[in-house]
This record gives sequence, C-alpha cells and structure tokens, in this order.
Amino acid sequence: MRYLIIIFILSLSGCAQMQQDWIAQHCNQESAYTQGVNDARHDIDMQPNYAQGCPTTPEKLNQSYRQGYQFVITNQPPSININTSQAQKQYRCHDQYGQKVCGYDCKSFAGQWTCAQKPDQECIQNMSEIKCGYHCQKDDFGQLNCKTKP
Repeated sequence: MRYLIIIFILSLSGCAQMQQDWIAQHCNQESAYTQGVNDARHDIDMQPNYAQGCPTTPEKLNQSYRQGYQFVITNQPPSININTSQAQKQYRCHDQYGQKVCGYDCKSFAGQWTCAQKPDQECIQNMSEIKCGYHCQKDDFGQLNCKTKP
C-alpha cells in the first residue's frame, strides 16, 4: 500500500512539472503574439481565449495573441499561388532588450535583431552590419548591398 501511495505522489508531481513547463512556454506575451501570427498565416480561426489555462495576465496574453493575428490579416499580401523550390521562410519574433522584433530571415549581432519584412526577402550579415532586401550581396570589400524591389 505504501508503494502505491509513493507511485501516486510521483505521478502527480510529474503532471505538475508538465503543467509548469506548458505555462512557461505558452503563458507569455511573445508566445501569444507568435501563436496569433502563426494561426493567421495558416488560416486557423482566431482563438477567442488564447490564455485559457494561464494563471496570470490572461487579458494581456489574449491581447498579444489578437495583435499578432491582426498584424497578419492587415499586412497580408493578395493571394497569389506561386510554387517555388525554395522553402517559405518562417515569420519569427525575437526579444531585443524588452522590445519585440519580428520578421523573416532574422539575423542578430550583440543582441540587436534585424529582420526582413517580407517572406521573399533575405538578410545578409557582415559582422555588425546587417541588411535585408532582395538579391543581397557582399562585395570584395565586405560592403553589403540589397535591392529594394525584386
């Protein structure tokens, strides 16, 4: 009987750890914003209560989720079906000293993030210099150049 109680207690502590891990991963504003962006990009209906199950600041988390979702809806280009052999770059958000920096093909140097604003753009880096755009190149002297139009 004693062993059954010990096994029961150990299984409960494993569940508690899993719940804490889930909260740490999902119950922050950056995760909520990113999930909103990803849901909108994949044509998933907006979740009315993203923060359900989060113990603190559900209003702020739901607001961040909605902001991410609305960002994609507002800035979404017209629907065009083009098949290319290149994989689509993922939209990502990064923390930069308490501020959110989001975009495609992000690069960083010393905690400073730079991201392309469109999925068909790229970023190129030479030490601390980062440039994003179309057809980016580094010349023989290390100068970075990107075009503003495809």
